[in-house]
Amino acid sequence: EMMLGFGANTHGQLGLGTMTDQLTPARIGRYKTIASGVSFSIATNENGTLYLSSKETSNVFEPIDEVKDEFFEKIVAGEHNWAAIDSEGILWTCIQKNGVFNIPKRMTELEDVRKVACGKDFTLIEAPAGVLKGWGSDEYLQLGGIGSTNVPSVIEIAEMEEGEFTDLAAGSSHSLVVDSSGSIFTGGLNSRCQLGDSHMVPQGKFTELPRYLPQIKQVAAGENYSIALDVKGKVWYWGCLKHVQTPKVEDRQLPRGLANISGRCAAIAAGRHHAAVLDEEGYKFWGTGTSGQLGQGESVQTVTTPVL
Repeated sequence: EMMLGFGANTHGQLGLGTMTDQLTPARIGRYKTIASGVSFSIATNENGTLYLSSKETSNVFEPIDEVKDEFFEKIVAGEHNWAAIDSEGILWTCIQKNGVFNIPKRMTELEDVRKVACGKDFTLIEAPAGVLKGWGSDEYLQLGGIGSTNVPSVIEIAEMEEGEFTDLAAGSSHSLVVDSSGSIFTGGLNSRCQLGDSHMVPQGKFTELPRYLPQIKQVAAGENYSIALDVKGKVWYWGCLKHVQTPKVEDRQLPRGLANISGRCAAIAAGRHHAAVLDEEGYKFWGTGTSGQLGQGESVQTVTTPVL
């Protein structure tokens, strides 16, 4: 499929061969999947080849030589790292330091990796089915609050009695997990009510969100907010998209339905301070648009409801 890119590009992360912000959607190339961090993007083609775009690759997408013979089925990006699952269910990870990526690491000790999500400085995985694991920072209890602010090796966080997790998402310092029944469990930083409750304190024990929510099939997390897509195509949000939603914290505590949506939504995505949905009219974006990341053709401070 032809991929389009727009928004911040001062590190060449859009793969357009330039280092200037792109205010309107521009063609990048034909890729199957794509994911973006703060200063880079990764993508795969139909052959499962993994590509990187950043200053390191002269602002265009180039194959990552160390893994050019692998077939990757799933890719995700954190702020300064990426993770990918290959065709054998093995996880690969790579960290960016001072604008340069280390050699990708094949985590052979993990088998049958089903899902992965990268936060600011922590990672969540499902491996094997129904077992939630993680590593990295636990400063705000986003890994379940094991008693250490840093978790250098993989730990088990939770295990379901049967089935597998429907989806995982990692914000800057909070975690979202959807179980096999479509219920959402949250943990970690809650300074802006991104966990969906009013306590506004870090939460180590993953807690189920209100049962009035319908069955959820997808979740996404930004820096201080969360969004979810239910099986009927309705989008829910909570937390703070920073200067976008109503300024009263008490109005952001519990999940609420998203306005200005046409029909059923098919997908959702979350950036640091902007978000996107795909409804029956097409892709819609809202949030902060100072670098053109809303694709409106101009730099805008905020857009409060989803727009085409």
